Amino acid sequence: MTFGEKLASLRKQANLTQSDLADKLNISRQAITKWENGTGLPDLDNIKKLSSIFNTSIDELLDYKTEEIKLELDVTKETINRENSKWGKVNEYILNKFKNADSIEMLSREKKLTFWQHVIDIFITPAPGTLEIADLIGTGMVYSFLVKENSNNYLVLVNKTKMLTKKLEKDFEKNIVIDGYKYSKFRNNKLKQ
Repeated sequence: MTFGEKLASLRKQANLTQSDLADKLNISRQAITKWENGTGLPDLDNIKKLSSIFNTSIDELLDYKTEEIKLELDVTKETINRENSKWGKVNEYILNKFKNADSIEMLSREKKLTFWQHVIDIFITPAPGTLEIADLIGTGMVYSFLVKENSNNYLVLVNKTKMLTKKLEKDFEKNIVIDGYKYSKFRNNKLKQ
């Protein structure tokens, strides 16, 4: 989403016209039009004021993502023989694969949707959850685990044919976003303690 689209969206959510917003900033309505059309950008002072008016952070206003972690280092990919992996018993496979782990915890995994993707998912698609189901069809069923071993934390993803292990820089309390997916801990869902 461009800055102009984000600004127009926030303005409409606040039930403000371009003139109303211009009055709050002590600028012309034409300046707001230029910002929303992408032919101009506000200066830093006006960005700060916009952030305050819409009760949002500057990062969010500028659509700057800080919570997402991209991991490409310390990634291990392994092909799984479906028969040997006991596909119906993924938990057993993980317990056997990581015999020396201090703990293994199953995680939930969901596609991190943007605000507008959520709106589309709720109001435009045939049923809520359609976008997540489409992602599931595209990626296939993926089981997610947090493995702690020798003071290291690993995110382990398993599907029908592959296992992907990513070393995490740190542990997390409840959830973490990695590569566009939100991983969350369950209560009392440890395979190994």
